[in-house]
Amino acid sequence: MNPTRPNVSVLLSVHNGAAFLRESLQSVLAQHDEYIELVAVDDGSTDASSRILAEAAARDPRVRVLTRPHAGLTASLNAALAVAQGEFIARLDADDRALPGRFASQRGYLLEHPEVSLIGGNALLIDELGRSVGQTRLGYLDHESCVNRLETMAAFIPHSSWMVRGDVIRTLGGYDEFFKKAQDYEFMLRLSERHRLACLPTFLVELRKTRTSVSFDDDFLQYRYAVVALITHRCQAGVLHLARMDKATLLSAVSEWFEDCQLRRKMLAQRALSFARMAFLGGSYLESVHDVGRAFWLDPLFLINRRRLAELRADPTPSLLPYLA
Repeated sequence: MNPTRPNVSVLLSVHNGAAFLRESLQSVLAQHDEYIELVAVDDGSTDASSRILAEAAARDPRVRVLTRPHAGLTASLNAALAVAQGEFIARLDADDRALPGRFASQRGYLLEHPEVSLIGGNALLIDELGRSVGQTRLGYLDHESCVNRLETMAAFIPHSSWMVRGDVIRTLGGYDEFFKKAQDYEFMLRLSERHRLACLPTFLVELRKTRTSVSFDDDFLQYRYAVVALITHRCQAGVLHLARMDKATLLSAVSEWFEDCQLRRKMLAQRALSFARMAFLGGSYLESVHDVGRAFWLDPLFLINRRRLAELRADPTPSLLPYLA
């Protein structure tokens, strides 16, 4: 390795995320590795995020800060990728924390397994106070298992745990900026068409799960964009044969299907149940009871609908096809 050139570039984007930003930065910089650079994008923040990033850059030469008008996560990650110098590209969200030794272990794995282009790992889940509220249970996943989980929209490698070969992500054109949400899922589907990926059984990152998490939008745009990515992928793979439809039109069709199936209320109920579990594990028992009550209020049949939603998640195409005609 050339000590004048970082071997790993960690991409981080923040928009008004000062509350947890210092913890996130420190989790990277505490890993005393001269071959790491942290490319942080201030995505039009109006809180203290800019100052926190500037202070970190002043203290540690491994930090590079880009400041730009608010454009969203996807565009910010592409901006960071454009200046990243590392042979390997890693990800971390501005409210998550990298666990000790994470980057060295992933880099070592990719050096030992040249056939793998993207490696992720398992995650510990924490709340806004840093309390444990669960963990991912993916274990070890080989390429075939990864593809199966991608194709069925099952819980998958957290974006914050990624490390991908720089030449691969650049050759693929980075993130597709149409996808304001689910950009990681779309990229993994695209990568899996030509390259191999895997998931380590070890815990690499602590994921912050709060009621204001970016993925918890009440319109479930994350899910809608993910369905668009899956349908596009299946069309390109020849599994689905649809009339030519651009991604914007496809998103409109998916949104119409989503509303007609009354998925919003049903999925809000399932989310309330998820919040109830996290509150219980965090010791907030009254809050947990309140969330269970909210789940019943939103959807009295939420326990029955849980299975139906799981089936839709595994394969939304049968009920969606009439909207794509």
